[in-house]
Amino acid sequence: MEIRFTLHSRLRMKQRAINEAEVIQVLAESDNVESGKEGTMIAIKNLDDKELCIVYFPKIEYNSIITVYQRRKKRR
Repeated sequence: MEIRFTLHSRLRMKQRAINEAEVIQVLAESDNVESGKEGTMIAIKNLDDKELCIVYFPKIEYNSIITVYQRRKKRR
């Protein structure tokens, strides 16, 4: 599946030192996928003490990456 990055996602990746390979890995090997707002999906990969989250809009031809961020793991 083709992946396209929005300008916003590229900016956030640069600010947060996250590269394309990491984004692709999270999409391919996510630990969890949640529904987001307005039809988006959030792929989540657990890291040591954080989660890497990729917000994307799934389309038939490609996935459009909206934004990328890290968050602390939720305590259970």
